[in-house]
This record gives sequence, structure tokens and C-alpha cells, in this order.
Amino acid sequence: SLAVFWILWRTLQALLDHGTEIAKARQLGIAAFMPWIKKSLMTVFVVLGVLLTIQGLGYDVKAILAGLGIGGLAFALAAQDTLANIFGAIVVAVDQPFRLGEVVKIQGNVGFIEDIGVRSTRIRLIDGCLLVMPNKTVAAETITNFSRFIRRRFEQVIGLTYDTPPEQMDAIVDEIRGIIKGQPEVDPASVLVYFRDFSASSLDIWVVYNTKDADFLQAMATKQRINTMIMRAVAARGLSFAFPTQTVHLESEALQQMAERPKLPPAAG
Repeated sequence: SLAVFWILWRTLQALLDHGTEIAKARQLGIAAFMPWIKKSLMTVFVVLGVLLTIQGLGYDVKAILAGLGIGGLAFALAAQDTLANIFGAIVVAVDQPFRLGEVVKIQGNVGFIEDIGVRSTRIRLIDGCLLVMPNKTVAAETITNFSRFIRRRFEQVIGLTYDTPPEQMDAIVDEIRGIIKGQPEVDPASVLVYFRDFSASSLDIWVVYNTKDADFLQAMATKQRINTMIMRAVAARGLSFAFPTQTVHLESEALQQMAERPKLPPAAG
């Protein structure tokens, strides 16, 4: 019996170690929980082995299991929050909404996943603070994973002054559309460039495009290059970007009435 128990023990340990290596090699989310899973399974195996040994020696195992059941119920009631966090960790491991090092948003908090434990998940916020969140909360919240973008979408409005002629507006819209479609990092099918609105102080050109790669730094470099090319195109055509302004028009009769209005004498003293 001891020989069989030892063989099964070593076999189970080897299988769990091999599973841990595979999870780490494939960067699976369950890799962070493999040490805990290994300890739990080995503990269950030992308990079963001890119970089978006791039964083989002629003792009543049912009475022992009944006592364990009552003790387990009391333990479960006393540690229900801990058990809820453990089940939350299992949900996170199976569902894999994030992995170590990814950027997520949970309950309005944005940061990097620093550690995934049995009781809690540690998130390093953008400002450097460490947020420790119970796994039961993580499993119940809506999670936004910023590291799993498939592309980056940009939308902006370019405002030109009201002295822009219609012919120049058509030409600059076509030129901006050509500039964006000419970038190798941009998906041509996603490009939208139209003269959209007559705003309070500008003629607005609506610009939308997607980048093929989800890399943030590369997408921002592409956006900067496009913006500078648009600035050169606008300057080359002699056009101007608009900024918030307000013009007050006064009628000539109103001005004459204001000029003819008698002035009040200065106050005494």
C-alpha cells in the first residue's frame, strides 16, 4: 500500500509540475494559480490516502467523515469571505480576463496587473499606488482590458476659419483624406474625412481613421505625423485654423444715437 501510494504521489506531482511548465510557457492566466492548485490537490490526495489506510485497518471511516463534515460546515461559515475570494480566484483563472503585466480598468481604477493571488489581485495604478482588490470583487466587476486592443481608433475635428472659400474647402478635405490613406499604418477602409459642421466660430472637418496595429506608442507616432502633415497642407493653401472668437456688429443708427445721447453731469463731491 505504501509503495502504491508513493508511486501515485510521484505521478501526480510530475503531472502537476508539467502542467505548470506548460501554463508558464503559453503565458496562461492559470499559471499564477498553479502552486496553489498543486498544494490543494496534493492535500486532497493525502487525505484520501489516509482515509483508505484507516479503512483498511478496520476502523469506521463513516464516523470520521461525519465529524469532518460538521467541522467543515463550521469552518465554511466562519471563513465564508475567504472562500468567496478563493472561488473568485478560480473564476479569474478559468475566464482569464487579464494576465500579469496587462493594463486593465476595474471600478474606475486603471493600472497594471502586478500579482494574482488566491485572496486578492494587486494592481499597480498609473500614479504608482498599489491597489489590492479582493478576488470576489474582481470576479463580479466589469473589466476593461486595454492591453487587448485589436486596433486604435482616432477621431478629431479640424476647424478652419469662415473666410475659407468652398473650392478650397473641397480641395483641403480631399488632400487630408489622401494624406491619411497614404500612411502604411492606417487602415484605408476606415478613413472618413468630411466637411461636417458650421460651428459658432469655425468650419469643422470631421476626421476618423483606425490604425492596423494596437501598439499605443506606434499609433501616437502615426497620429503626430498625420497632424503635422495636415498643418503643412493647410498652411500651403493659405488657409487658417480657427479658434474661439466673437464678433459684435453694431448698426450705424445705433452708433449715431449713442453719439447724440446727452452726457450726464459728473456727480457732486
